[in-house]
Amino acid sequence: MKQHPNPKKPLFGAPPKKEALLNKTERNRMIFMGVLLLMVTVAFGASLLKKSKYEQHENDQLGDRLPTEEPIEEIAVRRFDLATIEGDVHDTTPEQRVIIDHEPLAKMLDHTAGYGPGQWKGLQPEELTAEAFAAVLADPDANRAKPFWLRGRLLSYEERPVGERVAWYGTLETEGGTHCTFMTSSFDTGLFGAVDEDLIYARLEGLFLEIYRREGDDGWLETPLLVGSRLTKSYPRLDGFNDADLIRLLAAVQDDTTTSGHGMDEVALLAQWLLMDRVAQGWGDQLNWDGPEVKELNNETFNWLTNPENGDIARGTPIVLPISRNMGSRTENPGENPARLDTITTGWIGNFNWTKKGAVLKFIAPGALPEIAAGDTRQLVRGRGFFLKNLRYQSSQVETRLAPVLVLHSLEVFTPVEDKNVSTVLLFVGGITILLLILIPVLVIRDRKQSEKLHKELVRRKQERRRRTASAGQA
Repeated sequence: MKQHPNPKKPLFGAPPKKEALLNKTERNRMIFMGVLLLMVTVAFGASLLKKSKYEQHENDQLGDRLPTEEPIEEIAVRRFDLATIEGDVHDTTPEQRVIIDHEPLAKMLDHTAGYGPGQWKGLQPEELTAEAFAAVLADPDANRAKPFWLRGRLLSYEERPVGERVAWYGTLETEGGTHCTFMTSSFDTGLFGAVDEDLIYARLEGLFLEIYRREGDDGWLETPLLVGSRLTKSYPRLDGFNDADLIRLLAAVQDDTTTSGHGMDEVALLAQWLLMDRVAQGWGDQLNWDGPEVKELNNETFNWLTNPENGDIARGTPIVLPISRNMGSRTENPGENPARLDTITTGWIGNFNWTKKGAVLKFIAPGALPEIAAGDTRQLVRGRGFFLKNLRYQSSQVETRLAPVLVLHSLEVFTPVEDKNVSTVLLFVGGITILLLILIPVLVIRDRKQSEKLHKELVRRKQERRRRTASAGQA
């Protein structure tokens, strides 16, 4: 007798149970990969943060070795009111020009008496060249109270009364042959001493008052009368000096020690300016900076330079600065100097490898280095220069220290080539991990769907065979 299937039992077996999208093993694998990606990302970020903190720590330590410098103040300029002397100046005819008009002179002397270097710099005076004086001579009224400056030999000076005050009258001759008459409210006789035809040089900033006609050695001279506050000591050109003079001058420079020192005295300053003049003219351009006679400023060389026994033989030695940190620099007007430089760049450079615990040096360079002056303490630089002397100074932590002073031949910003290997590996690992985190669920879902489709097809075929078998049995 043919058995009939149990109606409570599925005819072709139980249908597959609905399972979770991912089984336990797959879920654990996905969680592990996500956690691994997160750990790698956190570790990379932590390393960048640690590197930044380490660099900041180095900067702070090097900064403690710097002296405290006063900021440069900008001074407001009170300009002379031309209306106060309008109609009082008479310099039209030769007869009028032999007489100095004292009333407007006194007013201009009172006004300029309080002028210092900052005020004159703010006025931006024009150099009184032969061409400039020709323009003044052609039209004195248009140039009245205009600020000028000149540099030249001091030919004479004397005291003269001007109203109720005593002023100083004198004459200058520029290296271009232009003669000038001046009146100043003060004069440092100790600074200039007795007039010497060749050695006494001065710089004058003043306001043009009038054309003054005076008698000279070769006849009458028409000169501009400039009214200023004081004369500044100046220097003749350095054209007569040669390399042998520089070597002798460097030999006379004395180093400081931590207990005593001469600072930047007259000898050191003259050697500095002479060396800077040579550098500005190309001295050192032909030097083989990669040769054995040039020292790199590593820890050993730094200790050698700062050793008091080596100062004399080290003076003038060419030095190559390795990659170091710009600890602060600025471009400034040095005032009157033998090198006749209008701008210089000064500052401090630090390196944590010097003395094995970090040290700094002071540098001075001719000309402007705007890319260096604009940098901060994270800026890396490298350069070339010549050793001048060891300078005693007091750091911001009130410690007495020694710093080598270098006259730089060149200084440039160093931009390191960024090592992208670590970032590339991290991006590759992260990308693969993210790809797997996306791909694995997609593949599992597709596999599940294909399995369900295959199972349904097998069930359909089995049912079809059973139906055909049942039909055949009934027949």
